Amino acid sequence: MEKSGNPPPYTETAPPALGFVPPPRPEATVTQVVVGAVPQAFGPHQQSATCPHCKQQIITRTETQASTKTHIIALVLCLLGCWLCCCIPYCVDSCQNKNHYCPHCNAYLGTFTH
Repeated sequence: MEKSGNPPPYTETAPPALGFVPPPRPEATVTQVVVGAVPQAFGPHQQSATCPHCKQQIITRTETQASTKTHIIALVLCLLGCWLCCCIPYCVDSCQNKNHYCPHCNAYLGTFTH
């Protein structure tokens, strides 16, 4: 037997291992249908909705939360020397986000931003 520096020739497919059963080939086209809740746009006030978690018809519970916009406006007021007015953005609804929650399961549903 001759020894050469070349590797053995490449074959396109290796023979399957003993006992190996290849998985069935998928059909040419597979259609997948995803059924879920339609995304809902939330407003600044409570509104009726269907909770995607507990599937009940509800009136959302809202909570205000300071946003990045709120903090930036307060910082700008401080930098301009209006340090007494820097707390105003935290009291004005248009500077804050409204988070909507389900009153039954307390699941987060969405946010309204101005």
